[in-house]
Amino acid sequence: MNLATLVGILLSFSMLMASGYIEGGMSPHIIFFLFSHITPFMITVGGGIGASIASVPAGTGFGFHKLLIQAFTSPSHSPIKTVEEIVAMADTARKDGVLALEAVVKDIHDPFLQKGMSMVVDGLDASSIESVLRLDTANMQARHHAGIDFFNKFGAYAPTMGIIGTVMGLIEVLKNLNQPEKLGGLIGVAFLATLWGVLQANVFWLPMASGLIHKDHHEAESRMMALTGILGIQAGENPRVLKEKLLSYIAQGARPKEEG
Repeated sequence: MNLATLVGILLSFSMLMASGYIEGGMSPHIIFFLFSHITPFMITVGGGIGASIASVPAGTGFGFHKLLIQAFTSPSHSPIKTVEEIVAMADTARKDGVLALEAVVKDIHDPFLQKGMSMVVDGLDASSIESVLRLDTANMQARHHAGIDFFNKFGAYAPTMGIIGTVMGLIEVLKNLNQPEKLGGLIGVAFLATLWGVLQANVFWLPMASGLIHKDHHEAESRMMALTGILGIQAGENPRVLKEKLLSYIAQGARPKEEG
């Protein structure tokens, strides 16, 4: 679970609601009013999703639920554990040869690292290994950017859909000008669509897109660290030297403390 995304969205939404209540702009009745009308929500969410699906590749748009899951999940591989795993394999390869890693490769949990080490064990040259793994990473990032683009488009379309919903609501207001007692409620419902559109874009969809950008950068950097380790093992580098190279990818404060 990516707690930063979840906590950030909940904090932002709750502060908006709380500040509106404290300043008197939102009484409990108005907060209930915000959630009691489904039409503005349908226009902004349904309309935003539909427009976003129409503007991205089909596989991306129809995989909306998968994108939501990705936005709230953390990377499954710990960089520190990856470093330890690579250094252990480097030590084995230096002592017993690269072929001794054949029994170890099948137990590697990171598919990218496992793929690279399989090529090392198979005897592929460094340039071929690097070319394949860099292409794999570039394609991964292309898929990520398609998902990021979906949320960015959703964040752009939701406020526009909100304005459309408000205009639709105001048309209903104009139809009831001869009934002044209804106008207040109708105008309130009309502007709910604009509120929902702007709120969704800036509290949910755009922050999710930014979170996915950060996640993409993290995964790409993790892969480059793994690639450095894979090529280091293939070249027969000293495990201690290789470890220092790998630790350079990790923030100073997150690195394990040296014993002694």
